[in-house]
Amino acid sequence: MSQVILARGGDAEKDLAFMKAEVLRTSSISKEIFEHYAKGHLTLGMFSKLQGRTPVDAAIGWPFEGPPLFIANGTAEERTRAFELMRRTDAVYVIDSLTIAELVNFGITETLAGLPRVLVSPVTKALLEEQLRAAEGDRSIATTMEVDGQLAIVEHNAQYHQKRVALCRELLACVETYCQVQPAYGELDLPVEHAALVDVLEDEEIEVLILAKSQDATVLSLDGRYRALLESCANVPGIWPQALLMHCGQQGLLEPSAVSKATIQQFLNNRTFVQVNSGDLVWMVPIRPPDSLCVVRNPCERLRPKLLHSLVGKGGTDLP
Repeated sequence: MSQVILARGGDAEKDLAFMKAEVLRTSSISKEIFEHYAKGHLTLGMFSKLQGRTPVDAAIGWPFEGPPLFIANGTAEERTRAFELMRRTDAVYVIDSLTIAELVNFGITETLAGLPRVLVSPVTKALLEEQLRAAEGDRSIATTMEVDGQLAIVEHNAQYHQKRVALCRELLACVETYCQVQPAYGELDLPVEHAALVDVLEDEEIEVLILAKSQDATVLSLDGRYRALLESCANVPGIWPQALLMHCGQQGLLEPSAVSKATIQQFLNNRTFVQVNSGDLVWMVPIRPPDSLCVVRNPCERLRPKLLHSLVGKGGTDLP
């Protein structure tokens, strides 16, 4: 965030010229960072730092267009492995802040009850607490951005600030309800060829890795690249939110409609790879009762034509 002094000469275009130039400059930098992410060069922790955002903001505010947020490869072998890990009755899991944000944002925090024991590091909890403090102290009145080469200004009204604070409180409530805060003890012992891993990961990513190693735990993370690094360099297994969602559905811990809703939300929010099955598609089909009945419309109804077209053509979706 940077301060821009506005001129007041009476000509709106000239007065906003410097602001527009600054917004276009930062937008160009942001697009370059997205390009690096799309090429597979960054974890979400690295991406967030370069963007000057928190992992929570990056996950919740991921754009609908452009490079998708990589969550999984989408292979049957990958899903089978995840389900095998979740069938263990004595397993321990470590979750990070961006994954907590994903579960809260899509209203599926109860999936964590389907795991035997879920840990968070003190670093993760501190990040969430700082997220709340920032939201409570936020007095911004608008955000400026670039849309098709033009300056756009989005107002931050009272409702915006209330929703942001409420969301941040939900993040901490999720930790209190489903997780145990556990410090990471010991040093990270990695093979020599992978010792440089700590030099490229962010503080929370390192803390999650150390905690997972010390507890012989599985990492629950939205970030597919981060999980791949931990698997290949530190022999730490991982699962992701949709795999957990599917597991809870199979175990009868969630209603099929809840599973379908969250699955479609993930797809609409530009995640890849998302597995969509016939039940998810059925959930999108509107049920039209007699006109005399009052019904609540399916929230995806207005997006259905675009969504169905995307499901057929998008590479990040599986239609079994």
